[in-house]
Amino acid sequence: MRLGWKQIDAISQKPITHAFAYSPTGSDQDSEIIVVDITFPPSKQIVWRITRYVRFEPGKEPVPETLLTALRQKYGQEVSSSIPENTFWVFDQQGRPAGRSSGINLADCAMYVEHGYAFGAMNTAASSGGIAPGVALYPTAVVANRDACQAFVYVAATTTPSSNREAVQAISVTVTDLGAGIRAGKATQAVMNNTATAEQQHAMKKAKEQPAPVF
Repeated sequence: MRLGWKQIDAISQKPITHAFAYSPTGSDQDSEIIVVDITFPPSKQIVWRITRYVRFEPGKEPVPETLLTALRQKYGQEVSSSIPENTFWVFDQQGRPAGRSSGINLADCAMYVEHGYAFGAMNTAASSGGIAPGVALYPTAVVANRDACQAFVYVAATTTPSSNREAVQAISVTVTDLGAGIRAGKATQAVMNNTATAEQQHAMKKAKEQPAPVF
């Protein structure tokens, strides 16, 4: 297992674990990798995103239609998508498929939800201790001006075509509780901002207490 961590001095003097990656042998060559993202303090640390990556063996790559059928059996009918390699599902907080009656463009929301880590980046990010924190730390970077989108849980399946473009070489499926990540991220940023302000005020006060130089 590889851990992702980040040092946030305003919250802890020790590195904070915010992600971990698991694969059967711990190698980036494994056919399956699971990455779990955790929110930062001061909120209670909870899982807000899970990504499962599967790479198929040569000669055993399925066609896109086979994967889509399997995904529909698990998640139901997808929302529309203009990107062939991406398929999205949207659920409410009770796990029910989100309907169009909400008046929200769910396809638009899903398009702007940050996906999980690309397979090629997982090993580098995890081994360096620098897996990108995503919306759990930078909440304004995702779904900007789309506050209504935060009420839902998103599933995004992203496929990588094989060399002949007819089959699928790999697939990643990411489940994201967007609201949980953004709420925690705002709380974390608030602590960081308050600490920075306090340090700035302390420095200014100290500067004002310094005597004037002799001219």
